[in-house]
Amino acid sequence: MALHPTFPAAEVDRLRDERLNDLLQAEADPRRRADEAFAATIYSAGSPYRRPSGGTKDTVERLDPARLRAAYGRGLDPARATLIVGGDMSGIDVPAIADRLLGSWGSPFGAGSTGHVVAEGAVRDRFVRVLHRPGSVQTEIRIGHIGLSRRISDFHALSVMGAILGGLFNSRLNTKLREEKGYTYGAGAGFDLRRGAGPFAARAAVNTEVTVPAIVDILAELDRIRDTAVTDAELKAARDFLVGVFPLRFETPGPVVGALAGLVIHELPDDELARYRPAIEAVTADAVQASARNHIHPDASAIVLVGDADAFGADLEAAELGRLIIERDSGPVDEGRDEGVQEALGPLDEESGGPTEDAGEAEPAGAGEPAHVVSRIGDDRG
Repeated sequence: MALHPTFPAAEVDRLRDERLNDLLQAEADPRRRADEAFAATIYSAGSPYRRPSGGTKDTVERLDPARLRAAYGRGLDPARATLIVGGDMSGIDVPAIADRLLGSWGSPFGAGSTGHVVAEGAVRDRFVRVLHRPGSVQTEIRIGHIGLSRRISDFHALSVMGAILGGLFNSRLNTKLREEKGYTYGAGAGFDLRRGAGPFAARAAVNTEVTVPAIVDILAELDRIRDTAVTDAELKAARDFLVGVFPLRFETPGPVVGALAGLVIHELPDDELARYRPAIEAVTADAVQASARNHIHPDASAIVLVGDADAFGADLEAAELGRLIIERDSGPVDEGRDEGVQEALGPLDEESGGPTEDAGEAEPAGAGEPAHVVSRIGDDRG
């Protein structure tokens, strides 16, 4: 299947239709609409991160076996491939098996791509983009800008900072918006670290009437993480969590293979996983604040909203948060409270944010990710 795929027409038709149906459902889902609109807002037109990894209606409709065969031949380069096998290898000659099955995978394949990912930002100053859905009882909020690639020198400080800001249940954002104000089931923020510069986003879904106060509070917390040193208690809680959950990611072969794949994709050193916990434990409050000041930019952020602009528009203008753009959304009107808000947007302490987090296929930039730092592979189309 890897070396000689046939792309049967019936299977292509079935999967293409499934994806088209999923795209229709996405138009009716305010959370997904917000995620897609946010990515399309913060990235330039030339960046693949601007588009959903699963395609759009226009691109999916044109898919047929011939197009898939062409993409297969264009995209695969065995000279740049790494085979990773996980499990009980006792008595198994993995190199011999690989040579027997994949040894012929040679020169006819591959296009010599360098793997460069265009990740240029389209945000220069703060502005507000509203996708207007009349009658919506909730507003989906995304605030942020393009962020960072995985290969950064202050990755561990960024991880701790992200946990304190919006990655843990007792993070600053969740404490403010959920526990103190009662605006939302959950609020989070994080960097989605990719080969190119992934997005940074703060996220929440709030009742329509508190849309503007929630935005103001989120911006205040983004300023505070930059301007105010974290407390010893915050620092200890974040470090202890990240160190404590790290081993849990390696209980089965699948996550082990995924973590090793992350090392390959991001071209990280072989000892990256071994030095993760000591590096996290060594992060200081000064390093956290420096990371926030260097990488979070509230005054150069896009504020993307999906909700009823008629209900909060006047307050939004009065708040003077930046240039205001209102567009009527093409999706259906919300019929009620989004049942999945807490799971999809709130800080989830189960997210480990380790050095090679997640080797699976990614949704649009920031999609449903409450974690403080997420290192992805699936979106890197280069």
